[in-house]
Amino acid sequence: MSIPEGLQGRRAPDLWCGLNVKCEEVTRPPRLALARQREQLLIAERHRVMIESLGAACHHLGQPLSVVTLCLDILERQKVGPSMEKLIRQGVEGVEEVHRVMKKLRHVAAYRTEPYIGSDEDDVRQTHGRILKIDTANMSDS
Repeated sequence: MSIPEGLQGRRAPDLWCGLNVKCEEVTRPPRLALARQREQLLIAERHRVMIESLGAACHHLGQPLSVVTLCLDILERQKVGPSMEKLIRQGVEGVEEVHRVMKKLRHVAAYRTEPYIGSDEDDVRQTHGRILKIDTANMSDS
């Protein structure tokens, strides 16, 4: 084993100290790259889990929403007074809005958040006070 240049002729403790420093210099870039890769993998895994969870939530909400839609449809066909018609119409509009939101959630391709009421808009690492950003730029609202 040869002693690295600049460390030759030194005492043993100095030599070990120098070798440790040299090892640190040599291993620092790969360790930093590994840490970045771990962080990227963790972020990707969080995104995957969030998107899968959205799909599962939409699936499980779909059936009860269909039941409500059917019940409202049956009520719409009944002879009722104007105040009841208004309530049924509001119910139908609410169900339609939930359907639109669920459609958007099913098309979420990336997990991004946006500030919610009273949160710090500039701190994207902040987890509380942020909600899922539903990007609908590439999706029609039909």
